[in-house]
Amino acid sequence: MSLPGWNSGIRNGVLLGALALAAVVALNYSELPGLGAILADLPAAVAISAAVHIPQILLTAAAWRALLPPDRRPAFGTMAMLRWFRDRPMRCCRPAP
Repeated sequence: MSLPGWNSGIRNGVLLGALALAAVVALNYSELPGLGAILADLPAAVAISAAVHIPQILLTAAAWRALLPPDRRPAFGTMAMLRWFRDRPMRCCRPAP
């Protein structure tokens, strides 16, 4: 089942993303040689971030699950996904101080 406008939405999103990437590269062309060093360090940064955030999300999910009445507790995976969904917008869309 295909939703109306879905394909054009994907096409427009890819086109907009490509244009944004091209603009960033064009505006920062003089800094491209340093990009190699940043990309070389990226796997370590992602691993460190995951090592900190994933246990935090799982442990908070377990803590919230423990607060619910036993007969109404969702599965641990459900609570972990709820914590993950709750955590993502706060990281992306923080209000300005």
